[in-house]
Amino acid sequence: MPYFLYILWMSNGQLYVGTTSELDQRYKRHTKHQASRTTTVLGVEQFLYSETHSDRVAAEKRERQIKKWSLVKKMALIHGDLVSLRKLAKRKKP
Repeated sequence: MPYFLYILWMSNGQLYVGTTSELDQRYKRHTKHQASRTTTVLGVEQFLYSETHSDRVAAEKRERQIKKWSLVKKMALIHGDLVSLRKLAKRKKP
């Protein structure tokens, strides 16, 4: 069963990153203030981005990765700006 990673824009300018197997239903729950405490308190402004993954484990791994990123790097992902993503990537020292 496919799983989705998704990113929402919240009313305070923050991004919300989550995963689900039912993308449309989950988004509707967020907009009705029934999905998470964070989106209930802050409010969802817009759906920005999603990725499809083969299973829940893969989607949750990607969620943990993206949650560590800066706002600038997340926005580069959302806009498909691969040049900026590469520049913002942490490089391992040789």
